[in-house]
Amino acid sequence: RVLWSEGLLMAPQHLQCADAFHEGALQARLDAVEPLNWGVISAALDDQALNREQVSLSRFEGIMPDGTLLAIGPGHPELPPARPLDQHFPINQQTLDVFLAVPLEREGRPNADDVRGKGARYFVDTRSVHDRYGAAAAHSVQVANRNVVLLFGDEPREGFTSIKVFEIVRTDAGGLALSDPYIPPCVRISASPFLMSGLRRLLSAMSTRRAALGRARRERGDASVEYNAADVTRYLLLNAVNTYLPVVNHLVDSEDFSPRRTYLLLTQLAGQLSTFSADFDPLSIPKFKYTDLRDTFESLFAVLMSLLHASVKEHFVAVTLEARADGMHLGEFKDNRLFECGEFLLGVRAKLSDGEVGTQLPRLSKIASWQDINALLASAVPGAPVEVTYTPPAQVPVRAGTTYFRVKIDNQFWRNVMVERKLAVYLPSPFTASDTQIELYGVLGGRQ
Repeated sequence: RVLWSEGLLMAPQHLQCADAFHEGALQARLDAVEPLNWGVISAALDDQALNREQVSLSRFEGIMPDGTLLAIGPGHPELPPARPLDQHFPINQQTLDVFLAVPLEREGRPNADDVRGKGARYFVDTRSVHDRYGAAAAHSVQVANRNVVLLFGDEPREGFTSIKVFEIVRTDAGGLALSDPYIPPCVRISASPFLMSGLRRLLSAMSTRRAALGRARRERGDASVEYNAADVTRYLLLNAVNTYLPVVNHLVDSEDFSPRRTYLLLTQLAGQLSTFSADFDPLSIPKFKYTDLRDTFESLFAVLMSLLHASVKEHFVAVTLEARADGMHLGEFKDNRLFECGEFLLGVRAKLSDGEVGTQLPRLSKIASWQDINALLASAVPGAPVEVTYTPPAQVPVRAGTTYFRVKIDNQFWRNVMVERKLAVYLPSPFTASDTQIELYGVLGGRQ
């Protein structure tokens, strides 16, 4: 801190020391609150220049590791000049690192030069500045612009504060492109399209998993949901997914979280999901590496997707039947687990009351294989008979408004269905195809 006193003969060094003190104090406070307070906010290269094998920065906004704030774009005096790649990216090399750098201040040597690119931290420029608060004429003011440069991975970076902003790769066609998976150290996750894309994929997978788990819940007529002992694992997994679904949705919508906060939230999700995996140790979750965010998040996304898709073992197999206008409902047995089922039920939703569905469907329906159904329609035989049940097996997800029927399988009609792997259910009036949905449930390990 400069010791100011009355009558002090001021020199440039006094103001330089004052600036250095306040900037250092501010940076020390920021470091204490958030050590990783530097990184890219947004950055872009000129694609056309890259096609000509040149690296030309279009824009950059971010904070350098020493606290230097940069916000440069087209026409900005600090925008670094383009650089050719030919001497730094031989044909047998697959990737090239590109750094944005600014020379550090050096004690005992001039840190400003009249000519850009001489290695000093600043280059001098003269600007015409208007009086902001009065009517005085414009005045020429010398300013110190940061000597921002582009450096390649094979060049020394001692004496610079730098960030690896881009990674250039050779394409299969022999051209050059930016590496999509590369994530630079960044202040906000919006700086990385790859990171945002990964979060959107995770959000989609979580939504799909939530819907699948939700469909397996048992409902009651009062619009509430009930769980039995067989549903405990499913309930806990659904609880974990539902807890973090709005969190991930907010990450995607806001785009302003830091990578470290994003990592902490995602690792909490991974920790909860690891409860349902017998062979995953939550301590093996990838470590956070700020200077290698690609490895951090690529591995973390892979872990999350694996844990998310680790199935809670269902004890039933469902087949949705497609309705035709003539009252025929058809389904195919594509899942081989159906042949491990010893009990089958039909779940039927219709515009009729539950009582009407329960009494009329066993009397009016005809159930057989696709090959047998046409002959069955011309006879008085019902095919595979069914009987209504108001206490479906615990393995079957009970839906409010759905009536359940046990299929009697000890008959030739059902045996033909299993051989042909195709089921047909015919429902005449008062059932209408447009208002009737039928689903077949096979209970794994059910009674034979």
